[in-house]
Amino acid sequence: MKNLSLIFISFLLIQLNTFAQEWYEQTTGVTTELLSVSAELWSDKVVWACGDSGTIIKTTDGGITWTDVSGNGVPTILTLHSIACRSADLAMVTGAKSSGSPVYKTTDGGNTWIETFFANGGYIYDIVFTTAGNFGLQCNPIDGYWRVWWSTNNGDNWEVLSTYPQEGSETGWNNAVCVVYPLGRHGTNNSRIYSSPTGYVWSPQPTPGLTNSKAIWFISYDVGMVGGDGMVFTTDGGSNWKLISVPGTGDILGITSVLNNWWFVRGSSIYQSTDDGSSWSMVHTAPSGTYNHLVSGNTNLWAVRSDGGISFYDYTAGIEDETRNTIPESFSISQNYPNPFNPTSKIKYQIPELSFVTLKVYDVLGNEVATLVNEEKPTGTNEVEFNAEGLPSGIYFYQLKAGSFSETKKMILLK
Repeated sequence: MKNLSLIFISFLLIQLNTFAQEWYEQTTGVTTELLSVSAELWSDKVVWACGDSGTIIKTTDGGITWTDVSGNGVPTILTLHSIACRSADLAMVTGAKSSGSPVYKTTDGGNTWIETFFANGGYIYDIVFTTAGNFGLQCNPIDGYWRVWWSTNNGDNWEVLSTYPQEGSETGWNNAVCVVYPLGRHGTNNSRIYSSPTGYVWSPQPTPGLTNSKAIWFISYDVGMVGGDGMVFTTDGGSNWKLISVPGTGDILGITSVLNNWWFVRGSSIYQSTDDGSSWSMVHTAPSGTYNHLVSGNTNLWAVRSDGGISFYDYTAGIEDETRNTIPESFSISQNYPNPFNPTSKIKYQIPELSFVTLKVYDVLGNEVATLVNEEKPTGTNEVEFNAEGLPSGIYFYQLKAGSFSETKKMILLK
């Protein structure tokens, strides 16, 4: 474990507050290649990462200090290519041996790891934490069939959720899985992705113009981007794709978004779009190494690199700046953030003219569970916080009505 000096910590805190809109380099204490990163969904502080030589690191203070929790039951000769965390104590990580892929679990913050699963003859590409106590494993084809396993008790027990046929010799990619619960998608090297509305039945979706789908991010059932040797964008759940012109060279290995802001990593650079991919700008270049993965947390983005480096960004500051002092051209409501959330989430909406506005939250049966706005609002951009304390985990819908305008979006409460 390596800690920064008190002087440097104080300096870093000042920098984080002063330059929250800039990408920041963090000191991890490791130089081995990092291949995967996972942020606790409802925290700004807890993040785990893994990589070569059995490397596992974590932070509980937003990256001011990182702790090396390698070993302790995980072989240090194993390359770890996917990690998923639920909290500062609970995380799972997977690697690959010649005989298959083991999955290791910790419940004490990395002090001890136990093997909780082994995919015999398989290569697990991704571990995904979805809802309370639920984890999923997506595996390469074994004997001609893709496999997905599921655990409903934090990885103590696993069951096969789905098997579906492989086409030819197609395979997949590390961390190329996205779940907008319960809808899942994963990438291939075969000019298509696979999609499932429930996790049980998976169907191929062609991605015209894109051969390798190494990174996937959807903000809803319908809207998402897939990247690899290029980038495609859909607004209808993958029925149709638009090939997007993106800068940079090399493979796109991570995509994420907040509202209509999108980021991807490619080579040694990070790119951002504020208009759903119509245009992109380079927003950060790594001092060394190349990027392997990118994720979003509660209010931050994290990107890990081949030299053990981690880049950090507070996206809420950037979003606030982009929308400040602007007059909306039309009614709109944005995706809540964070999403999933526990127990609070923010919803932003725009009003182009003085209007009576209602914003209500409903459960999946259509029962109203909260009224967030019910009054006249002036022109401008507004933001309201929804506190779901006392409500059970699950899918909820929020609906904005203003004059003849009405729009409904989905959000996920995850406790």
